[in-house]
Amino acid sequence: LSQANLIANIAQCRAHIPFESDLVFFNALPLFHAFGLTGGALLPILSGLRTVLHPSPLDHERIPKLIAATGASVLVSTDTFAHMYARAAGPGALSRLRFVVLGGEKVRASTLDLYAERSSAKVLQGYGATECGPVIAVNQLDADRPDTVGRLLPGMQARLEPLDGVTAGDALLVRGPNVMRGYLHPKRAGAVAAPEDAWFETGDLAQIDEGGFIKVTGRTKRFAKIGAEMVSLTAVEENAAACWPEARHAAIAMREPDAGESIILVTEQKDADRAQLLAWGQAHGVSALEAPRRVFSKRRLPLLPTGKPDLGRISQMVERRLERIRRRRGQKKRASGSRGKSRST
Repeated sequence: LSQANLIANIAQCRAHIPFESDLVFFNALPLFHAFGLTGGALLPILSGLRTVLHPSPLDHERIPKLIAATGASVLVSTDTFAHMYARAAGPGALSRLRFVVLGGEKVRASTLDLYAERSSAKVLQGYGATECGPVIAVNQLDADRPDTVGRLLPGMQARLEPLDGVTAGDALLVRGPNVMRGYLHPKRAGAVAAPEDAWFETGDLAQIDEGGFIKVTGRTKRFAKIGAEMVSLTAVEENAAACWPEARHAAIAMREPDAGESIILVTEQKDADRAQLLAWGQAHGVSALEAPRRVFSKRRLPLLPTGKPDLGRISQMVERRLERIRRRRGQKKRASGSRGKSRST
């Protein structure tokens, strides 16, 4: 990312949403993350506004008190962290917030409900990618559709390309003055491999309606092949979120010796019951292919510094758990064989 990319992205955001001169931003996102750097630090500073920086987004018990103490009126965060702050907030702690700008992941309905109960703040969901500075689209005060990530920033263009076997949306490509110069070349020091024709492949699936509002429907690589059908892991997570709205969920695809590729859901829902999820799916017309083969409960999902589930660590955890299950089955089988042999003798 060049300085010109970052400056362009800030100018685009300011043209998209007007900022009043008395706003005070609060940002606990790490500055090595593009959203924390651009949205929470450079944007307010270069707009002549104050911003409060806090070193860790995980300090959820203290942050609501700091928001109140500093008189912050704009919270820049992700759904995961914003949800934590609202749940931990005491009476009136969030009352001075006017806007909550969330990006990095899908905003849950339960987060919107929490802020409606505990503040008068307008929650605006946005969308971006590090390679784009990062902001690509965001809802506006007078044009807000909570089930979307809003419209493109000024100066940006979008293109949708269909993918074979995928019906949940089309691959989203974007271009504009905020799109990076390119990735550093892995073999030529200092060389940059620029995006082809300046179009950046976001890696996301999306739909764009007639009003220009973008709905992100999944990741192009987050699919499992079940019964010769491509099943979106994002859809599995959204089904779980609708069934258990207060918990976080992560779906992964993994090959099992006795079942081929399987979908496994890891959830923070205490005593999660697969039968309950299946019943919810049947009642809401969800395809049986979107039902996870296994559901594992975990008190707290491992998270990345940005608040997203750490799918790498979750996959390792599931592999260890499946290995324990296989060992127990092997022990039972051997024990059963020994008893049968004893009776035969």
